[in-house]
Amino acid sequence: MCNRYTLYTPVNKIVDACRVEVIEPSAAAYTERYNLSPTNSGLVIFNDYRDSGKRTIGVKKWGLIPGWSKDKRLKYATFNATVENVLSSRVYGYPVKKQRSVIACSGYYEWLNGPDKVKYPVYIHRRDGEPIWIAGLWASNTYSDEQGTGCQQTTFTMMTTEPNGYLHPVHNRMVGILESQEEVDAWLDTEGVSAEEAIKIIEPDDRFPNFHEIGVTPVGRAVNNTRAPDDPRFIQGLVGDELDEVIATCQTWNKQSGQSLATLYRWSV
Repeated sequence: MCNRYTLYTPVNKIVDACRVEVIEPSAAAYTERYNLSPTNSGLVIFNDYRDSGKRTIGVKKWGLIPGWSKDKRLKYATFNATVENVLSSRVYGYPVKKQRSVIACSGYYEWLNGPDKVKYPVYIHRRDGEPIWIAGLWASNTYSDEQGTGCQQTTFTMMTTEPNGYLHPVHNRMVGILESQEEVDAWLDTEGVSAEEAIKIIEPDDRFPNFHEIGVTPVGRAVNNTRAPDDPRFIQGLVGDELDEVIATCQTWNKQSGQSLATLYRWSV
């Protein structure tokens, strides 16, 4: 599961990397975010088949509302779509065939469970500073506001899979990562690549993510608060006594095959 991520990669870098042809005004004005949570807006890349399939980047709200819905929000969470059930889903079945997208992401957070229900956040990111491309879906629907006026919204969700061996000790799910621009192209090509073929692209693979390319860094608990103002310090790795506290907790509470997470991810020990 992923319910918090960052996006501080410059828009022009995303545009160049993904060969975007159309930049919507909302995307051009997008600013850095260090604690994006569901219902917030993120940058989403998609092939706009309403406009000759031109690759487009725009801002959409996190939490997919299907096109058939007349509501502004659903009664259940739709910020993640599981790869195992997406084809048969009433909510995601059409988008996975016709409205696939890529979410631009600088990194994302997961939480380690400590004693007394304390949650220790870790930041998952590329070591080279490049963005992570997450497979997603998007939709557009119309709902009525309090005055009865029709309002249109565009929304998205992130695909999740079982984790590979590297990230399994952190969480029992991981986002669907597109490893290369070839995979980005294939995921977005809803006319040439079937939903079944696309899903195979993001199936767990022990070659990636791996230690050499993806860092798992303990960070401060300030990011636990979704209402906290955005702050670049959210992604700064812990040092000193704060890091020692997390290491001690991991050695006691989070063991995988006899190794503590501190040893597995080579935090200071």
